[in-house]
Amino acid sequence: MAMQLITDITLELTGDERLYMASAKQGDKRTRFIRIALTNNGKVFTIPTGYIVIANIKKPDKHFCYNECTVTDNKVMVELTNQALAAAGTAHCDIEIRDAQNVYVLSSQAFTIEIEETNRNDAAIESCNEITALEKKVQQYIDNIVSTKNDILNVEAAMKVAEAARASAEVDRINAEARRKKSEQERETAETARQQQLQIMQEATGAANSAASSANTAAGAANTAAARAEATYKSQEELQKMYEKMLDIKGAVGSTIDGGTAFSVDPMTCDGGTAFTTEECEADAGTV
Repeated sequence: MAMQLITDITLELTGDERLYMASAKQGDKRTRFIRIALTNNGKVFTIPTGYIVIANIKKPDKHFCYNECTVTDNKVMVELTNQALAAAGTAHCDIEIRDAQNVYVLSSQAFTIEIEETNRNDAAIESCNEITALEKKVQQYIDNIVSTKNDILNVEAAMKVAEAARASAEVDRINAEARRKKSEQERETAETARQQQLQIMQEATGAANSAASSANTAAGAANTAAARAEATYKSQEELQKMYEKMLDIKGAVGSTIDGGTAFSVDPMTCDGGTAFTTEECEADAGTV
């Protein structure tokens, strides 16, 4: 920017204080800068990445400024703030490099800044201590707290959403369980009905098989009786025929008998009348 007045200087990391290295006007603000190149025994010193660089300024009125600086192209940019230029006279300054955990600290040689007294009567300018590095850390802590609070709120909101989803899932699970129980009851009822129907069918089948067996037994008995009746009928029929035949023989004997030779009397056995009897009779053949 056109309003930035930059003074370039080089500082060793060791050595005596260097005088009259920069000058500024009392009460100036956001316009005075010192750009510093650091060397170690004349060689360029590389500022480690991630390290913090602070300008320690002791003002002419014995107040202090501890202001954090920026690093660009390995050079330290020191802003002479309104508070750093609040008192006229000679200010003493050095550059401090430290890591974020304050384990490592490295300081440059000191140098002086001549602050010319202003002719302006500005009662608003009051010299006091200034710690921009601390203020920056405090602001970072505040920002972190705000960010943490926002994160907590976001987590709480996410937890509420998750809880609502869990409650909805629990309702779905309960409904699904109720449907499952209902389906299981219906299945058990259907299974009971099926078992009952199966038992009825088995009993009916057993009764039918028993009836068929009884029918077969009755049919066998009927066939046996029929066979016996048939056999009895045939026996009686044969007996009747034999009886009739005997009657025929008996009649024939009474009318004509061949007696054999003349002058002989021969006994002859013949059917004598009733069935199943044998009788003897004599016949005189007489003469020729």
